[in-house]
Amino acid sequence: MATAPFEIYVKLDGIDGESTVRGHENETVVLSYEQSIDHPAPPITGSTGAAAGRSTFSGVRLRKPLDKGSIPLLLASAAGTVIRTARFAFRRTGTGLDFYLVTLADVLVTHIVQRAGAGAQYPLSFDTLTLGADTTGFLDEVTLSYSKIQWEYHPVTATGAPGPVVKGGWDLRLNQQI
Repeated sequence: MATAPFEIYVKLDGIDGESTVRGHENETVVLSYEQSIDHPAPPITGSTGAAAGRSTFSGVRLRKPLDKGSIPLLLASAAGTVIRTARFAFRRTGTGLDFYLVTLADVLVTHIVQRAGAGAQYPLSFDTLTLGADTTGFLDEVTLSYSKIQWEYHPVTATGAPGPVVKGGWDLRLNQQI
């Protein structure tokens, strides 16, 4: 169970960040991450027990401090540049262990907002920000769309040993599991 404090990093092909953390050098430090899947709720059909309709995948929304990757992200959004992959790594603080990975393919920066300052226009609700992780006072809020998403969870047993990895993924273009 992932309840301990954690850190998030994203590796965007062709866009360097400023992380110096071992194993995540030159990646982008992420302060918050959000992704959702919505499925329409019509009546259940057929003998499969599955609801009809196609799920809608949100873009992945992240907040990050202003860094050397900010301008390349702005330009990628303006030009509609496809970023081959984006790989998010969630790491338990102080352990050096990545416990959750999310990999996106064929990524577009579909939305980017730069926010600076404090107050109502600066809605920050994550513990890492409350604890002072945002030392720049300047954030990029970025939304990434993608054609494929893969998830990978690395559990740890009660004895501290690695448990069996749980993996899954979805191809949005084909609307099928990968």
